[in-house]
Amino acid sequence: MHKAIFFLLTTLLCTCGNTTREKETQFTGDKIEFFDIAFEDEYGLCAASLKTGKKTLIDPEGRYGCISKDGKHIAYTKNDRLYVVDFATRKARQIKTPWAHVYSPIWSPDNKWIAFYAYSDKKNYIGVTGKDYTEITTIAKTDYGFGGPMWAPDSKGLVYSEFSNIYVCELGGKVKKQYSTNEITSQFAIGNPHFMLTPNERHLVYLIVPDKYLMKSPVLITLAATDLQTMKWKPLTPRDMAAEDPFMDEVGNIYFRGGKYGSKDRAIYSVSINDSLPKEIVRGVTGFSIRNNVKVSRPIKLTSCDNCPKIPARGPLQYKQEVQ
Repeated sequence: MHKAIFFLLTTLLCTCGNTTREKETQFTGDKIEFFDIAFEDEYGLCAASLKTGKKTLIDPEGRYGCISKDGKHIAYTKNDRLYVVDFATRKARQIKTPWAHVYSPIWSPDNKWIAFYAYSDKKNYIGVTGKDYTEITTIAKTDYGFGGPMWAPDSKGLVYSEFSNIYVCELGGKVKKQYSTNEITSQFAIGNPHFMLTPNERHLVYLIVPDKYLMKSPVLITLAATDLQTMKWKPLTPRDMAAEDPFMDEVGNIYFRGGKYGSKDRAIYSVSINDSLPKEIVRGVTGFSIRNNVKVSRPIKLTSCDNCPKIPARGPLQYKQEVQ
């Protein structure tokens, strides 16, 4: 029963020498801004500082934004193409890749590399490009979907998942270690094929569907972790809290979009393996990424931005529902 639901959820959730060209971005202004968070709302792809809460519109059509660790650049996709914006120059560069569709770019901790997920000709890829964006390296290829990628803390390797395995590889793609998730997937209905490995390689973090919610609508998906030494698992979110779109930074902080089961209200939370409860960071955003090790003393309320149009490009913000 659990395995059947795992494959159903996997199917639903997975349907997800080069040149560059430069153009002006969608935002203007002389003051150089450094940002902590990239997110999507009714206006498009935006960025904000968690100190001030001030919001800046980056691109009305942008998706999957990721702020560099120094807060000076953002990588994102538009129409399934990869773009990078330098906040100091207000310029965007489109990065040409060999693949038709590019998703979920993520900066390395040293700000020198961008890893991303790609799809083309019924194949799935993980690719990497350097800071000059002139070369694309294929890290992995499969007929099935990938989870990840995540960067190693030293920027010299990547971690990604493929169904029942976690791979730790070098920057050139050579696999150094492999972990099996079979014992975990045999215990639970997995809410997403994306497993995350903590930087010390001690814990796996993943989404599960608690047994009592298997036959309910909507299905509740929560966050959990398994200790790879003891194979004991524990929940990272309260039992009535829905969790979506988790990712982990290179120091082990886990971020996710969540809210009370049955409610449409969502906020961005942070949690670690040792935390007792998730901490709310910011409300009213989706499709987010946060710079590593961001800490806030209280939830941030984002302010309106100077360059947002009067009529939002995307209309009212629609949160996706849990898998039904």
